[in-house]
Amino acid sequence: MLRTIGALLVVMGAAGTGVGLSVFVRHSAGILQQLIMSLEQMKSEILFRKTPLPELTARLAENCGGEVGSFWSEVSDGLRIGQARSVCEVMRRALSGRAAGSFPAQARRTLQNLGAGLGNYDAAGQVRAVDLALSRLGGLFTELRDEQKSRMKSYCTLGVCAGLALAILML
Repeated sequence: MLRTIGALLVVMGAAGTGVGLSVFVRHSAGILQQLIMSLEQMKSEILFRKTPLPELTARLAENCGGEVGSFWSEVSDGLRIGQARSVCEVMRRALSGRAAGSFPAQARRTLQNLGAGLGNYDAAGQVRAVDLALSRLGGLFTELRDEQKSRMKSYCTLGVCAGLALAILML
C-alpha cells in the first residue's frame, strides 16, 4: 500500500515538474512579447516626442507589468540618480538585477547591446539600435512561439514518463 502511494507521488511530482517547465516556456514567451511592445513604444517616443531617456524608461515602467516593468524601473532609477557614467552601465546593472533574472539569456544580451546604442548617438542612431533589438527579439519570439507547443507537450510527456519509470523501479 505504501509503495503504491509512493509510486503515485513520484509520478505526480515528475508530471508536475514537466508542467512547470512548460509554464516556464509560456512565461518566457510572455516576457519577450512585453519587451517587444516596450521597445516599439521606446522607438515611437524617441522618433516623435524626443523624450529624454530617464523619463522614457519611467514611462515604459508604468506601462509594463511584472519583470519587464521592474527592469525599466531599475533603468529609470539608475539614469535619474546617475549611478553610472553611461546608459550601457545602467542597463548592465539592471540586467544583472533580480527583475531581469527571468529574461531569456538572448534577450539579456540583446538589451545589453541596446544599452550601448542608447544615449550615445542622435535620435536616428538610437532608433537604429532599437530596430536592431526589435528584430533580434522578434526572431527569438517567433522561434520560441513556433517551438512552444511541441516543447510544452514534450515536457509534460517527459515528466509523466520519467515518473512512471521511477514508479516501476520502486515497485
